[in-house]
This record gives sequence, structure tokens and C-alpha cells, in this order.
Amino acid sequence: MEYGIGSYIKPVLNVVPSIFAIEAEATTATISATGGAIDRIDYRSCNVLTAISLAEDSTLDLTITLKDSNDLSTWTSVASKVLNDVEGSLLVDFSVDLKGCKRYIQVVLSGTLTGVEADTAILSTIIILGEAVIKPC
Repeated sequence: MEYGIGSYIKPVLNVVPSIFAIEAEATTATISATGGAIDRIDYRSCNVLTAISLAEDSTLDLTITLKDSNDLSTWTSVASKVLNDVEGSLLVDFSVDLKGCKRYIQVVLSGTLTGVEADTAILSTIIILGEAVIKPC
């Protein structure tokens, strides 16, 4: 039997890489992206990793929200991280205790990109589920 970190965690791409652009003659663009539902039934925690890459001279105000649901139709906010005046590229990581959360989770990104015409932001989120309930022997 092989042992390793893969027995204890599960990485899941939640918000596929998305490009947001400022339209002609505008100075802002609205950021809005919702990840797919993830069944977290056998995991008690997660890390939400969001990769951000911005065009030069643009800034981003972003809220990263983790939501949960029992039925995939009603979603409730569990945790969030607010970022203001982000510039350049970075990887944002925050941990969430999922004990007491409902079966399904998803990430919602919302915010505003500010810059000049045609500036872009590329965003992507990966959730790493951890504290597996069933551990290897």
C-alpha cells in the first residue's frame, strides 16, 4: 500500500480560469464567477486557493465567498475573504473549517476590476479538501 498526502486531501478545480475585461470607453468591469458544486461529504476542512493575474496598471477589489448547500438549490455563505486594491499577480489562500457545514460547497467570486480600456483580469480557484474522515490503514 502506498502512503502519501493524496490519501488525506483532494484538490478540486472549482472556478475554471476566467478572463474578465474592461470594455471600450469604460474604466471598470464587474467580476462575477460561480464555481460548480463539490461534494465534501468525507472531508472536514478545505483551503480555497485563488490565482489572480492582472494587466499592468489595473487594480482589483474582490470578495471570495465559500457557500454550502444540502440540496444544490439553496446556498448559504460559510466564509469569505475580502481583497482591496490588488495589483499584479498573486495566489490567495484561506482555510475553512467545514465541520457543521452542509454536504455541498462552492466558491463565488465577485468584485470590480479598475483600469483602462481592454485591461484584463484572469482568475481561477482550486479547493483542496482536507482532513479526510476515512484514513488509509
